[in-house]
Amino acid sequence: MSTYTDVVNVRTATVRPKQIKDYLPSSGHVVLPPEASVYSGYTGFVHESFIKNGDEVMRGDTLIIFKTDDLLIEKSISEARLARIRYNFESEALAYLLNDTISMALQYITGLREAELEVQRWNQILSSVVITAHVSGRIFDWKAFDGSFHSKGEVIGKIASLDRIIVASYALQNETHMLSPGLHADLILSDNRRLRGQLLSVSGNIDGKGRLKTYWQADASAAILPGTIITVLPDLGVREGMLIPLGAVLDIDGQSVVFTLRNDTARWN
Repeated sequence: MSTYTDVVNVRTATVRPKQIKDYLPSSGHVVLPPEASVYSGYTGFVHESFIKNGDEVMRGDTLIIFKTDDLLIEKSISEARLARIRYNFESEALAYLLNDTISMALQYITGLREAELEVQRWNQILSSVVITAHVSGRIFDWKAFDGSFHSKGEVIGKIASLDRIIVASYALQNETHMLSPGLHADLILSDNRRLRGQLLSVSGNIDGKGRLKTYWQADASAAILPGTIITVLPDLGVREGMLIPLGAVLDIDGQSVVFTLRNDTARWN
C-alpha cells in the first residue's frame, strides 16, 4: 500500500550561536546618603550664615554664628565681678598662712569659686553660638540664614556624605530571581556620569504594580543629594543563545515561532 505525502518547498535560514547579555535597567533615585544632622547649640537669632544648600564643607568649617551682643555684655559683667572678688581674696589671703584647706575655704567664703564658675559658664555659652561642621560633606535641608531664629537642639540642616549614596529602584516580581545581594551595577546619572554600586537588598513587599523595591549602594566622588534620579543597570552577565534571522521568525496567534528542521521533519518552537 502506498502513501502520499505533500511536498512543500521551504526556504531555510542559518542560525549561529551567540553570547547574549541580559539587561534589566530600572529608574531609581537617591533616598539616603549617609548623613549627619546639624543642631543649633543656642537659642537666638543668627548673626551670619556662611553656607547655603548644595555647598560642600569640611569638618571644622564655621557654618553660622548667632548674635552675641547681650552675651558679651553679661560676660564682661561677670569678668569684672571676678576681678573684684579675686582682689578681695588675695587681700584676705595675706592675713593667713594658707594651706590647701584654708585656701579652698577662703575661695568659697569670698565667692571666688562661684565667680570663676560663672565666667566659665559664659565662655561655654559663647562657644555654643558658633556652629561648625562636625563631618565633611554637602549641605542640604538648610534652614539657617541671616536673622533667622532657632532654638537650642533644633535641627537646622543636614550634611550628606561625600563618598557614599543609597539608591532605591524597582524590579518586577518575575525579575527578582536574577537579583541577589552583592550583585554589581552601573548607576548612571542624568549627566551620564557612572558610579559603580552593588545591591544591598530586595524588599519582600510587592506593590500594586507587581514590583519589589531594591536598594543599591554606591561610592561617589562627590556628594549627590537625596531625590537625584539615577538609572540602575545591573551586571547580569552573559549566556549562550542563538542568533536567528528576523525573516525566520513567524507570528502565530501573537506568539513568535521558529520552525526547525530535524531529520527532514519541520517542527515549530
